[in-house]
Amino acid sequence: MAEALFAATGFVIAIGALLAYQRTRDPLCAMVIFSPMLLYFYCYHPLVMLQNPDVLRLTGGSASVFTTTAVVNLLGVSAFCLGCTRAKRSTRRDQQTLSDIGDRFSSKGRSQVNAIAMLLGLASVSVFWFLVWTSGGFAKVFMSGGKPFLRGGGSGYIGELPMLSYPAMLLIAVARQGRKFRFIDYAAYIFVASPQIIWATLGGRRGPMFLMAMTMAASWMIVRSKRPKLAGVLSGLMAIGLLIVFLAATRHSLFLGSEKEFSFTDFTQDLTSGTETVYGDEFICSYAVIETSETVRRHYWGHRFLVQLFVRPIPRQLWSSKYEDTGMEWMDKRAGTSGFAQSEFLRTVGFEPTGGSSTGFVADLFLEFSWGAVFGCFLLGWFYSFLWMKSHRSGGFWMVLYYIALILSIYLVAQSVVSAWGYRMLLLGVPTWFIWTKIVDPHLRHRHQIEREQTQFDEMIAANIEPDAMPRATSVQARH
Repeated sequence: MAEALFAATGFVIAIGALLAYQRTRDPLCAMVIFSPMLLYFYCYHPLVMLQNPDVLRLTGGSASVFTTTAVVNLLGVSAFCLGCTRAKRSTRRDQQTLSDIGDRFSSKGRSQVNAIAMLLGLASVSVFWFLVWTSGGFAKVFMSGGKPFLRGGGSGYIGELPMLSYPAMLLIAVARQGRKFRFIDYAAYIFVASPQIIWATLGGRRGPMFLMAMTMAASWMIVRSKRPKLAGVLSGLMAIGLLIVFLAATRHSLFLGSEKEFSFTDFTQDLTSGTETVYGDEFICSYAVIETSETVRRHYWGHRFLVQLFVRPIPRQLWSSKYEDTGMEWMDKRAGTSGFAQSEFLRTVGFEPTGGSSTGFVADLFLEFSWGAVFGCFLLGWFYSFLWMKSHRSGGFWMVLYYIALILSIYLVAQSVVSAWGYRMLLLGVPTWFIWTKIVDPHLRHRHQIEREQTQFDEMIAANIEPDAMPRATSVQARH
């Protein structure tokens, strides 16, 4: 039964992607981008893990224990796909699309955006190397033979600042939109991206690797003002997916100083029979969380999300007992356990998942809202449809925000809704919004006003109307 449900989930994803593309005719619509990840995490990988010898021993050779998880995944993913397919192509477009920036963005505006990008990049690079230094230096972090970790620098804010590389990369692309990338632009781009490049490669991190690849692709599209074809998008996503699986399967032998020999069979084994670390696997952890929360009847009904979104960012220096005061002390004392005691996991599923392991957005929403997670999944899909429609019709900031949402999509599918995806959406989206509304948009509107008044002035001249009849247009023209 469970196998059929996982296969049905894959069928729903494929139909959703086809329907979304038919409605939008856009290879960058959310459902097309999400479909390879959803197929892997919610169809292919569960089916592979059901053949894993360790999983068979764990379940006594029966897949029926995964039936509830399979039903929850099927309903949640179906609702998400339904939300994503709400997007529909429209012929109505406002004026400030990215393709207009090349004509309307002044040299001064480009220089200001580029300067802001470099400031963000400088902050990212500086904080990254500060974290490396406080964690023991480059050799200890990246050459110890184990998985690298960086200390948070005493504050979660500081620990997340290297992510400013991503908006910096996109803003450099915006500053060069419609123009050729020069050597100095490539150098600046690599400089601001360097913390994430190091963390993705030497650190063996799947998330940053995905984000880097997607940000570079988005930057290319912004500079070129050109959308790729469907075949190119799917091929690129497939290549990125295989790279991430390869990184996850072989990174322990790729770490500098590692004594483990590299073997390509680790990669093929991960694809064909699942990961060796069963108790830390996303699918197995999602099964444990769904089954345990349903059995012990413990759901947070938005409380956990609110604490993660509004309380977590507050520095401990200002509120040392923040988790105790909000009734979420387990987030501090037993972080990574979803709030369940070891005995509750053992009594329900017979094992305790590896602490801090991810579960994906469906299980995360189920833990929060029980079966109301299905509606939550629909809202997430609808949110991506909304962003796509705004980006298609209005462009500008909405296009950049939509690209940011696509870049962060891996955190939604593979990790969690608020602590992994939502938190980073705010971290990257808010600075981008501020920069766009305060610098980019005023320049574009000013140039558009000049063009409009120039057009009116030319029309009046052509109609043999005295120029004095349009003093505002001539005065604006004279100033520029």
